[in-house]
Parts: sequence; structure tokens; C-alpha cells
Amino acid sequence: MVLFAISAVQAILFVLVGNYVTGIFGHTFTYWLVLFSAWACANLMGLVISDSFKSVVTIYILIPFIVIPQLMLSGVLLRFEKINPDIASPASIPFYGEMITARWAFEALAVEQFVNNKYQRIVYPYDKIMSTADFQRNYWVVEMRNKLRDLNRSASEGKQPEPTLLNLIANEIDRESRRQTQVQFPFREKLTSGGLSQGLLDETSAFFDQLARYYSALYNQTSAQRDRLMLEISSANPDSLPMLKSRYDNHNLGNMLKNSSETYRIIEYKDRFLQNYHQVYKYPEQSFIKAHFYAPEKKLFGKYYPTLWVNVIVIWCFNVFFFLALYFRWLPRLLELFQKWKK
Repeated sequence: MVLFAISAVQAILFVLVGNYVTGIFGHTFTYWLVLFSAWACANLMGLVISDSFKSVVTIYILIPFIVIPQLMLSGVLLRFEKINPDIASPASIPFYGEMITARWAFEALAVEQFVNNKYQRIVYPYDKIMSTADFQRNYWVVEMRNKLRDLNRSASEGKQPEPTLLNLIANEIDRESRRQTQVQFPFREKLTSGGLSQGLLDETSAFFDQLARYYSALYNQTSAQRDRLMLEISSANPDSLPMLKSRYDNHNLGNMLKNSSETYRIIEYKDRFLQNYHQVYKYPEQSFIKAHFYAPEKKLFGKYYPTLWVNVIVIWCFNVFFFLALYFRWLPRLLELFQKWKK
């Protein structure tokens, strides 16, 4: 018990100085920290089970029920949004996935390996902006124009527009206004009131046209900055970039985190549009740790922190919980109460 408590304190100290140490030792420390945290959690879970059940046969029977969910729901074998839609959501990780230690460990290592390898450190900030601009310009604006066309058709036929259609357009305009401040739409209340006019529809269409031009300019500007940086690096050392890319850029890992093989790049879900690819470039919209899978950063107490450190903290919260459960014998006491209630 004392050793596990000392290990927990050490891990917290490691997290506090993690950025400095990672800069010195590279990903070796990162892998050690995550794997050690998951190992401590596995040991504590095993000790809780061993303390709660005296029969060896019972323990052997329970092991598959603990190990198999850790494998199946870690995010490696199954994508969470591909599970039964009644118990899953494409917007975030379902509740049962949040309870899997292997999920937090795998996500931390996968995101850290992709975002902070020596090649991606150069291009990732530019690729992130270009990914957002490409999605907004080529997918989001196109779908919003389609929805506006449906709204225009209803208005021209004298029909009352569907509330879900108005809610979707209003919700997406609000999200877009929070995402950037350069292009704003001042007619949101008129749009949701239902009193549509041709002038209002034309203003909305012009808003989408202005957004398309803005994201096209942002993409081209960022791409030019990226090209200039690559040219400067290549001019100083022509072999540096190809060497870094061949040595550190993992193509299969990138395809997995970018979800490049996905056919539908944008999906409609609960009166909103969701980006269904390039998850590793997308900021999470949820608050306090909860985020989509492969999010590069997560919000904690109002600020964004790298996924690696947030996930390690979560794993050690699991460790503290299992340590307290072992020390105070919560599970044996719960089983005793259940036996008394059953009798």
C-alpha cells in the first residue's frame, strides 16, 4: 500500500515537470509514464479482486470479464461511434468508454506520438489550421447552403419551415461565430423567429459566401507560410526534412488518428453538424476533460492542456480510487451488504 502511495506521489511530480523532462529524454519518458500508470491501475484492480473473493475459481472466472472490455473498448479494435447507436454518440466517447483505463492510456500515447514527434512539431500547427479551413470551406459551407436551399424552397412555397431545420442553421451559425470573430452574422434572432423574408435569406447566403472566402484565404495563407518554412529548412539542410519524415512520421498512425478512410466527412446529429475526420486536429467542444477520441487537447478548469497529461491525471484518479477501495475494503463490504439483503 505504501509503495503504491509513494508511486502516486512520484507520478504527480513527474507530470508537473513532464514538459521539461520530455524535452530531454524524448518519448521514452512519455511511454514509461503512461505504461507505469496503467500498470499501477492493473495491479490495484487485481488486489481489490483478490481481497474481495477468497475462491481462486471465482477470481479466474472474473479475469476475462475485466480484461476483455479493456481490450475491446480501448479504441484500438472498435471505434466508439460504430457501436450500437442507442448507447453511443458520434459527438463524444460514451460513458462506458470513459471507465476503461486502457482507453486513456492508448489515446495518450497515440496522440502524443503523432503530435509531438520531431517531424510533426514542424508541420502540425500549420496542418491544424489548414484542416479546419478545408473542412469549413469544402464541407460545412456546402451543407449549410443545402439547408438554406431547403429553407428557401419552403419560404417560396408558403410553407412553415421545420423547427429542426431552423434550429440546425441557428446552432451552426452560433458555433461558427464562437469559432472565429472575423465574419459574424447579426440576424440570428430574425432567422429563428420564423418570420422569413427573401432579404433575410439573401443575407444568410451572403454570410456563407463570405465565410467561404475567409476560409479559402486562411487556407492559402497558412499553406504559403508552411511552404516558406519548409523551404527555409530545406535550404539550410536539404536532407533534414526527408530524414525526419521517414524516421518519425508514422503513416498508419496518421491515417488512424485522421480517420482518412472515412467516407462521410460530415454528419448531421441532433440539430448540428459534426466533423467526422481529422479528429487529431480538432479542438474539443465539451468542457472539463470530456472530448472526442484522439482530441489533441482537453479542457480542464477552463484551459486547454495536452491530452497526454490530462489522461495521465485521469488514470491516477482511477489509481487513487482503487487504492481507497482496497484500503477501506469497499467491495467486500458491498458484497456483505448484498448477501444480507438477499437473505
